Amino acid sequence: MNGNAVTAEEKAYLIAIKHGRRADAPADWQERLSRIEGVRVRSTSPMRARVTATPRAIEEVRANFSGFAHIEERMERSTQ
Repeated sequence: MNGNAVTAEEKAYLIAIKHGRRADAPADWQERLSRIEGVRVRSTSPMRARVTATPRAIEEVRANFSGFAHIEERMERSTQ
């Protein structure tokens, strides 16, 4: 299986630091995110991370990151 392929159980999410909450985000927030079992970090910028995650993993992400970050499911767009 391709290491970049999304499994049927995973969904894509965008995690972004909330406006005015940057000081609340740990400096290593993306590293912490990557250590959660079931989360695969796809790309990052200083204020954002694009990830795929299992349902169980995204529950943990929400529990640990929602105080300072928006967590939104990314809907795949079709070009049909």
